[in-house]
Amino acid sequence: MNRAIKSILIATLALSCDLASAQPDPGRGRRPPDPQAHPAYATQSDIANAIQGAYDGLNRSAALVSASKTATADGVSLQLMSEAKNAYQEALSRYQANDFIGVRELAAEATDLSRAAEALAMSSITANSGAAQVSAPPLQQGVTEDAYRANDEIGRAGNSILQVQNASSYASSAVPAEVSRRVRALLTMSQQLQQRAQALLAQNNPRQASADARAADAIAHAADHARSRYLIAAGIMPAPPAPGAAPPPPPGPGAPPPPPGGPDTPQPPPRL
Repeated sequence: MNRAIKSILIATLALSCDLASAQPDPGRGRRPPDPQAHPAYATQSDIANAIQGAYDGLNRSAALVSASKTATADGVSLQLMSEAKNAYQEALSRYQANDFIGVRELAAEATDLSRAAEALAMSSITANSGAAQVSAPPLQQGVTEDAYRANDEIGRAGNSILQVQNASSYASSAVPAEVSRRVRALLTMSQQLQQRAQALLAQNNPRQASADARAADAIAHAADHARSRYLIAAGIMPAPPAPGAAPPPPPGPGAPPPPPGGPDTPQPPPRL
């Protein structure tokens, strides 16, 4: 009985070795796509979703800004909507030119600017009896959960501003002067909103402080996208991974460079 079991085990082991030797080496003879060689949104649906998201954000924010009677008193919301529309229109232009990096960054910039305008407009609506035309609830005294949230959002906005400021001098020659000026203008607006949020929080108005802080954070991200578009195109900054994409495995020893074109080359999406 023991001899029969031993024979079965030896035969099974030999078969496993044969199967293993028959499998091709995943690191030999091929190389995964270089993440620098292709834009992050490498599929038709990804690029279409980026533009569609920017379009939806623009329309939603425009409706809220129109519903707000005082959100445009300082011109911030209107300026943000104008900037967002310009970024969206340029994204469409870059799409026609097959500039997928430009499409992604410009669509993200438009989405962030729309998000900032939406936060300010919604804050103004709720601060003036709201769309339902009812009285607001009384403010709670002392440190509340809203105050903690506003403080966190103010800190997050400050970190975003600092990150963009620190990176603005990095390889600035790759960014056109006009874009650099616009990035600085967006950062100035973001800083002003963050400072206003701090003042509102000190005045025990945490909800409006949160709205200003969210807007400041979104504007800082928009400035980052406006700058990153050129840094990624110049190969100075790596493109972020595509949504849901797993990191590629490391190349095997002696792997040749990937062939030009092929299934990894992004194709233009259908016209929207």
